Amino acid sequence: FEEFCSFYKMISTRRDLYLIMISYSNQKEVMDLHDLARFLENEQKVQQKFPGRSLVSGERPDYIVSHRPTCISNFSGFTNFMRSPTGDIFNPEHNQVNQDMTQPLNNYFIATSHNTYLSGDQLLSQSRVEMYAYVLQAGCRCVEVDCWDGPDGEPIIHHGYTLTSKILFKEVIETINKYINPDHTSASCRYPVILSIENHCTVPQQKKMAEYLTEVLQDKIDLSSVNVHELSRALSDLVKYTKSVRVHDVETQGTRPSKQTLSLFIFSSNFKQNLISKDLVRFNQRQLVRVYPSNYRVDSSNFNPQPYWNAGCHMVAMNYQTEGRMLELNRAKFSTNGNCGYILKPKCALNPMLEDPLPGHKKTQLVLKIISGQQLPKPKDSMFDPFVEVEIIGLPVDCSKQQTRAVDDNGFNPMWEETLVFNIQMPQIALVRFQVWDHDPIGRDFIGQRTVAFTSMMPGR
Repeated sequence: FEEFCSFYKMISTRRDLYLIMISYSNQKEVMDLHDLARFLENEQKVQQKFPGRSLVSGERPDYIVSHRPTCISNFSGFTNFMRSPTGDIFNPEHNQVNQDMTQPLNNYFIATSHNTYLSGDQLLSQSRVEMYAYVLQAGCRCVEVDCWDGPDGEPIIHHGYTLTSKILFKEVIETINKYINPDHTSASCRYPVILSIENHCTVPQQKKMAEYLTEVLQDKIDLSSVNVHELSRALSDLVKYTKSVRVHDVETQGTRPSKQTLSLFIFSSNFKQNLISKDLVRFNQRQLVRVYPSNYRVDSSNFNPQPYWNAGCHMVAMNYQTEGRMLELNRAKFSTNGNCGYILKPKCALNPMLEDPLPGHKKTQLVLKIISGQQLPKPKDSMFDPFVEVEIIGLPVDCSKQQTRAVDDNGFNPMWEETLVFNIQMPQIALVRFQVWDHDPIGRDFIGQRTVAFTSMMPGR
């Protein structure tokens, strides 16, 4: 066992952390609170008089020396400290709701799901009630419900005119009700869920839908406008706040007065309108807009949501069943506000038509030092040459990539020690994506990634 411990200590030793600890502890074997405070202030940019004291209050972490409660332990303890959430790049305050949640609905970006019921592609996959539980727990606040006439007078949900399987409307509403319960532990459950209902049912089954909505959801929906003696109209009466209107021309439809309190305008991601037009930006300032994937995406792939966020589109619908780059961007964006499904739009007006979207606005400089990696997962080959690529995703003027050199034949503890510098016009909407690749003369293999909103990044991490 001792030999195993020695071997583990040898292979897990991080030279970069060892040098940091020695430099701040004056060659001592332990760091006291003052050593730690200097490290946190100088390296991690923590502005706190004695930040180390908070580390020894309450339960004692394993990186605190048991017989010296005012000291971080030896190098092993310091390594554990740096691997703890305290050393994470993500701002821990953003794990909770931290934005103003009292503004009008069209002041927010809203996490939105497309064809929520599907577990796979748009043609042959299974429809599952569990998908509603999955997306709601993931922070989604707008789900899609495609309703059709079913047997025995029971409305069903499936992707029409395809071979996807069918599920009962009632079971879906019961599942939604369970996961929007205010007593549920998830923070997102405290904020409204929007049901995007695509209704293909006849009047008798529409009546059944209205009954289930009122009986199951009860006081979670506003029934003040519903005439209980006219249930044939109950379903349309429930649609009180928004009405879907397909977009053909934002220039004319955006200025047309609406009789509804708020209209929900929808268009496909293959919509021909120029995404950088000032008309679309102004349109999104006045109307509530939902964008959904093109009908040609039968494999349930996702489009790039960032251009639509840049233009101010409120609900950019994603196929939550399809992992990949686009869903990772969506996940990073909505993690900045406790993953509650609502992100307050930046106050500044966006105008992507301009080379400089904010004339006279001072650019923000992002300086990243890529230090090292540890125990990277192997690609197909036993030895590989890892490098780090950093990408800024935001306004077109901000989008850029930089990368480190490749470290030859070392995926176990590669050291880069390189600094990358980016100048960003609009950090409020920028995402920073870190990717590790294996360099190969004829291509590259993906190893891992993490995407973080610029506004959620902690300095010094």
